[in-house]
Parts: sequence; C-alpha cells; structure tokens
Amino acid sequence: MASECPIACSRAASLPEVAGDAALYFDPCSTDDISSALLRLAQDDALRARLKQKGIERLEEFRGDQSVRNIAGIINHLLEKA
Repeated sequence: MASECPIACSRAASLPEVAGDAALYFDPCSTDDISSALLRLAQDDALRARLKQKGIERLEEFRGDQSVRNIAGIINHLLEKA
C-alpha cells in the first residue's frame, strides 16, 4: 500500500485488520486460491485501480499523526470507563 500498489494477501493473522478493504484476500493454505487472486489482480484493471485507491486511503490511518490520535482516543475511552 505504501508503494501505491494493489495488494493480495492472506486472510491469516492480523493482515485483514491492517489491510481492511484495501486488499484482495486469499487462503494461505490453498495454492489454487493464491494463484486465482494473483491472476485476478493481473487481469482486472478496475480491481487494481480500486485496491490502489483504497490502499492509499487505508495508509492514511497508519500515518504518525493519525495513529497518535487513534491511540489517544483509545486511552481516553479506557480512562472514562475506569
């Protein structure tokens, strides 16, 4: 995403949490699913353009100032509940 490229990634671990709706997901245990996702990215211009734009938007959520605001919001929320 930081390179403004569309991405395909595994549904495993925290990758869906990080990539959100900015990725084409595949089952990491299925070579058929992996190859299908990569072929789809290679052949679908509209999908690539959409994922590239979504990646740029998603990346903004991880930039320094936004991350600090997100963390501050979480801390404030937790303090209010304490």
